[in-house]
Amino acid sequence: MKKRFWKRNRNKLIVVLIFSFPIIIYLLLNGLSSRLYETIFFDYLPFIILLGSLFTITGGIFLSGDIEATPVVNTIFLGIGALLASIMGTTGAAMLLIRLLIQTNKERTLKVHTILFFIAIVANCGGLLSPLGNPPLLILYLRGAPFAWFLNLFGEWFVTNTLLLIIYFITDSYYHKKEPADALERDRTNISPLKLRGRINFVFLLGVVLSVAFINNDTSDLFQIIIIIHL
Repeated sequence: MKKRFWKRNRNKLIVVLIFSFPIIIYLLLNGLSSRLYETIFFDYLPFIILLGSLFTITGGIFLSGDIEATPVVNTIFLGIGALLASIMGTTGAAMLLIRLLIQTNKERTLKVHTILFFIAIVANCGGLLSPLGNPPLLILYLRGAPFAWFLNLFGEWFVTNTLLLIIYFITDSYYHKKEPADALERDRTNISPLKLRGRINFVFLLGVVLSVAFINNDTSDLFQIIIIIHL
């Protein structure tokens, strides 16, 4: 019952609206409507536009192939994903690499942990060095933080992702030893070269990155103008 409920996007929307209405009413009754407009137009919409752009563009880039899914290969794979996440955003990197990761590990029977670590590293912690795709960092950027400021988080990015990669390598090595012999044999023999399709989309991806990098951080004046016109 619960699984069927959450599979419907309509039900998710209903839950969101139910929890958001009290907050909206509170803001309106306390004369904080300007905060509501600011959140919608300068926080939520820019993030949705960015997320949709990255999702659409990287969805057209197809990295295919099948290599042996050893713990070393998978760890390197996740490490590259962590780097790409800060260049093309967590959404972009995840969309680009997830199909290849699944294809590479399809012969293995114990692989759920690989997907979970992929989500943690590539879709989350890997994007610490740029505001692309991460809501808290993007909002901080829209509030005035310079685009290059996030490079100051390199120490935190390095420690976090290094620890996750080490833990993953140990975990994957453990499960790799438990793999059935026939599964490992199929993994070694079913090999196909890596191929990249949709290269033209990298041009559009570069456009998105540059667009975000050159956004005018000082949005307060524009916001004041919109509020005055509205009033």
